Amino acid sequence: MDNQSLHILHIEDDKFQHAYIKSMLMRGHIAVDSLYWAQTLKSGHDILKNHPIDVVLLDLMLPDSREMDTFLSIRTSASNLPVIIMSGLSDARLAQEAVKHGAQDFLVKGKVDEYTLIRSIQYAIERKKSEVTLNESQKRYQTLFESSTDAIFIATETTIFDCNHASVFMFKVNSKLDLIDINPTELSPELQPNGENSAEAVKRKTMEAIVHGSCYFEWLFKRFDDTTFFADVVLTAFTFDDTQLLQARIHDITTRKKALQALEESEARLKSLFNTIQTGIVIIDSESFIVESLNPVASQLIGKNQTEIIGQVCHDIICSGIESECPSSGPNISFYNVESVLSAKNGKIIPILKSSVPIEIDGKLKILLTFLDISEIKAAQDAVKNKERQLQEVNTQLTATLQQLKQTQASLIQNEKLASIGQLAAGVAHELNNPLGFVTNNFTALKNYAKVISQYLASVQNFFDQCSHGTSEISSDIIKEMQVLRKQKKIDFIFNDMNDLLDESTTGFERIISIVQGLRDFSRVDNDGNRENHDLNKALQDTLMVARNEIKYVADVSTEFGDIPSVMCNGGEINQVILNILVNAAQAISEQKRQEPGHIQIKTYLDPPFVVIEIRDDGPGIPDKIRHKIFDPFFTTKEVGKGTGLGLNISYDIVVNRHQGELNVESTPGVGTTFIIKLPIEPNRNSKQREN
Repeated sequence: MDNQSLHILHIEDDKFQHAYIKSMLMRGHIAVDSLYWAQTLKSGHDILKNHPIDVVLLDLMLPDSREMDTFLSIRTSASNLPVIIMSGLSDARLAQEAVKHGAQDFLVKGKVDEYTLIRSIQYAIERKKSEVTLNESQKRYQTLFESSTDAIFIATETTIFDCNHASVFMFKVNSKLDLIDINPTELSPELQPNGENSAEAVKRKTMEAIVHGSCYFEWLFKRFDDTTFFADVVLTAFTFDDTQLLQARIHDITTRKKALQALEESEARLKSLFNTIQTGIVIIDSESFIVESLNPVASQLIGKNQTEIIGQVCHDIICSGIESECPSSGPNISFYNVESVLSAKNGKIIPILKSSVPIEIDGKLKILLTFLDISEIKAAQDAVKNKERQLQEVNTQLTATLQQLKQTQASLIQNEKLASIGQLAAGVAHELNNPLGFVTNNFTALKNYAKVISQYLASVQNFFDQCSHGTSEISSDIIKEMQVLRKQKKIDFIFNDMNDLLDESTTGFERIISIVQGLRDFSRVDNDGNRENHDLNKALQDTLMVARNEIKYVADVSTEFGDIPSVMCNGGEINQVILNILVNAAQAISEQKRQEPGHIQIKTYLDPPFVVIEIRDDGPGIPDKIRHKIFDPFFTTKEVGKGTGLGLNISYDIVVNRHQGELNVESTPGVGTTFIIKLPIEPNRNSKQREN
């Protein structure tokens, strides 16, 4: 013990006993800086609270406390101080109980001398220091023991008697009690992965730890829920109170195992990829340019086996070049990708795509060289170039053909228009012949009437001449003669009939003018193919007039014209579409040879952004098997001479392609057919370009 000055508290109600203790301390070889005296337990607590104390001399029998209650009270207030019991009672039971509860010594009053007192104080202080140190050491150990994320077991060869909280989580138990007092072999499956019996292996590892102090091994454990996991185990042997004990520190390596397994699988995949990829791969030392490894494809392309290539300088085997010209040489190795050629062993020149990239393997800089045989790609490129030349030639031919087709299409449209008008020419002529016939007859009658009137006027002129020269007098005979002549010549009838003939002729001329104007509007010969606002209701009326003779003997026509806006279109082309559909409807009804006339219904209405024309007939309808063909060129069901097979095809092209509209057909065999024409009110500005 160091020669330090002590602060001693003496709790004793007998002043003579206190004086006796004080005299022994003064005579003894011990440095006492302060000796505090308390006659009651309460005053002793006050001194402990207000003064530094190194040791307490305590009498158990005090005015305000007795026996063990006295000691326990002081120990509670000064748990870190050594307490020596000094009592007049020579009760061994009380002494043992006090020591058991933390007293450092028990001295009987009247039987202690100064040597015994001083030695007891010194030993008490030293023992307390050792006790505090031990407690602190135990606390640190317990903290480390419990804070470890590894499971820690303290066990004999056959029984676990302590474990930390990490063990509870690792082995999936409810508390430490589930692990304490069990045999360590219960935490292992019957067999380890190497086939060894777990119980035998535990004995062997235990003996190894006892002999060598510790041992390390990997172990497969079994949890209480029968799941297993791998762990690293450090088994340490030590002796405590002459008992051989073992400490097992268990570290779960499931994650590491999975990572290692994943790494092994990755390496296996990389090795498989290295050996099977259809690209030559060569690994070269960056300093010596010696080939260190390569895959089978590289060996095959070079034309040598791997033993012939490994250890050789890459310039001599692969590039047939010199080191100073190698893109991978020099202090700054970088990635490059070039087309090159490979001279194989058999002398064959192979075009390749070669890439080089620096990589680090085991801490050393290497060059990863890859080359891909592009013979087929080169051949394909040559083939593509040849094909491109051929396509260019074909494209030139197609351009010329397209131009011819456009010209042919224009001719077909014009020819179809002429064919349509040609088919209707007789009907139009008949329509013109009726008014022209009675106009001609009236003109003949008027010509005859003019002769009679001329003769009558000559007689009247003669009468006036006679009167003007005074050669004769106006007599009743002359007047009578003139009246007889007027009656004979039927002058009054002629004048009346002439008015009727002129009125009839005027009507005939108006009819002729109407037919001619309608035919002119229908044909639009003055339009030159340009677009303008077109009145579809007027177009339908003009077309009906042109086709009237074709329709009137086979069908009645009813119209329902809606309030529709003008449409920007090529009027002549749209009139041709309407005519084609109307004539087809009339001819289809005519082929039925019906007793009663059929019916054609024409309807117009607005369906934004379209104006719609519906032409419905009650003819035979179109059979389902040919309905999809009706817009095909040259397809017709009419007998020879009644159709070109181009009418509906050209109509479809005019409406859909040239005007961005729609031309649809709905038909039920035996009931009739409806053609629906939809024309956009304002066609797209690019429609004209597509038309051209």
